[in-house]
Amino acid sequence: MAATIVMPRTTSGIKVRAVRALGGTAVLFGDSYNEAYAHAMGLVAELGLTFVHPFDDPQVFAGQGTIGMEILRQHPEPPTPSLSPWAAVDSSPASPPM
Repeated sequence: MAATIVMPRTTSGIKVRAVRALGGTAVLFGDSYNEAYAHAMGLVAELGLTFVHPFDDPQVFAGQGTIGMEILRQHPEPPTPSLSPWAAVDSSPASPPM
């Protein structure tokens, strides 16, 4: 099955290379998701392609849930907490200036 993945030009190279390595066609268009989406809709109309939304689709939800269940089955113990750049952010209110 052929796949054409439309992504903004700002998409990381690793994602673009992954699509191509798996045999897909990566189309880089626009600077935002909305611009890439509009271009994808044009390709759907022009070429008669089927559009699969990258996140707002019940079958995508089901697939993500299935992956989560597979991970939990393979690792029944709770994950060890780890730090990430996002977890290390101080969300406390700023101290007033002195």
